[in-house]
Amino acid sequence: MGGITRRGLALAGGAALAAGAARAGGASGPLDELHGALTAGNAAAFARFVAERAGRHVSLRITAAPADGREFSVTVEAPLLLVNVARPERVQVSLTGGYALRGGAIEADGVYAAAAEGMQQGIAILVLTPVEPGQVRRMRDAGVRRVALG
Repeated sequence: MGGITRRGLALAGGAALAAGAARAGGASGPLDELHGALTAGNAAAFARFVAERAGRHVSLRITAAPADGREFSVTVEAPLLLVNVARPERVQVSLTGGYALRGGAIEADGVYAAAAEGMQQGIAILVLTPVEPGQVRRMRDAGVRRVALG
């Protein structure tokens, strides 16, 4: 799989419109669910997973330790959880909620609406907004396709 590019973000925006139209027409399929521990070594795969699903719902079952590096960081700036990735391209994934701090680790276990919000100062901005808690079980019960974060 390639990196996240400006062209890729534009295509993701088009995919978001198509996905919205498909949902409006009643089309559905398994929910892609990313699971595992988020690290500097797999952060680009995490960003790519979100970018490729812009305009759709995704399920996350991930953990991360806070990190503050130049190439990779995971920080809480309440109410946001920010994951910044510098390579292969600069990307920021913002969770607007739906995460918890447990024992020094950050856990995201929920279903989120994924959106590509464009570029800001050369950084691709991706946003994950949690769905209502009552919808998570219903959406997951309809079927998930597990994807390992590796």
